[in-house]
Amino acid sequence: MKKLLCIVFISILIVNLSGCKKAPEKSHYKDNFEFKDIYDVHADAKEDIAAAISRAQAGQKRILLIFGGNWCPWCQRLHHLFETNAVIKEYLQTHFELVLVDLGKRDHNMDVDEKYGHPNKLGLPALVVLDSDGLQLCSQETGSLEFPKDHQLKGHDPEKVLQFLRSWSTTKK
Repeated sequence: MKKLLCIVFISILIVNLSGCKKAPEKSHYKDNFEFKDIYDVHADAKEDIAAAISRAQAGQKRILLIFGGNWCPWCQRLHHLFETNAVIKEYLQTHFELVLVDLGKRDHNMDVDEKYGHPNKLGLPALVVLDSDGLQLCSQETGSLEFPKDHQLKGHDPEKVLQFLRSWSTTKK
């Protein structure tokens, strides 16, 4: 009798498990692109900034530092906008030297963060604009550059981002 009950129990278990599907992994990130390693975790941020200053002086540009990390959805969204919006991409290439400063989980390049007044305390990504001599002109949180909360799109508003970039470039066009 025990053997029969065991066989029945195992049969029922096998039948029930065979119809089970693995639950899909939940993602809180619903954008139509994948996370990428946009920040070089091995880069020397101080060297990258020094090189950007040299290029900015030669090209009469400003430097845009973007503090963030590969894990940060808002950093990913802003980078995606910079890469896919043709107007913003061209404006950045024309007027700025871009430096991505990896902060890891706020445990990397903290000396660089300190040098520029702890922009990471504004939230990530955080923007810092330097002149061509490396002097800090502004720090900017990016929440104010996003679409309104009730907007159908999620992310940074291209018009607000472009307005910010124009306000800090050497030419105001």
